[in-house]
Amino acid sequence: MRPCSRSKRKKTSAELELFEKEIRKKLPDFKPDYVIEPKIDGVSLSLHYINGALAQAVTRGDGEFGDDITSNIKTLRDVPLRLQTDDPPAYFEVRGEAYMKEADRIAVNETLRARGSKRLLTPATPPLAR
Repeated sequence: MRPCSRSKRKKTSAELELFEKEIRKKLPDFKPDYVIEPKIDGVSLSLHYINGALAQAVTRGDGEFGDDITSNIKTLRDVPLRLQTDDPPAYFEVRGEAYMKEADRIAVNETLRARGSKRLLTPATPPLAR
């Protein structure tokens, strides 16, 4: 496994052009397509599948060591516990972002408040591995 690293944000077209120029030095035939999306502030994670089954889910942490959040991730309906294929690879890694909608955070906070528990400050910092 390789550490999860973070790319620097590109805020201008000049920064994006420079980024592409650097890539083309190493991959001259590379013809990228770009998708611009609004920033979603969540938890970067890496899902590890072995023989098609979800084996481990970890956060990016400090880029080298993250938190094991496998049991939490298995509760998310949108994360498959098994890859939908008859011939899964021996090892498959998916990297992405888990996030909570603001309306959901507010609802969770109501439940936490009623229990007398600590509330979530932002959707990006739920206590997944606590």
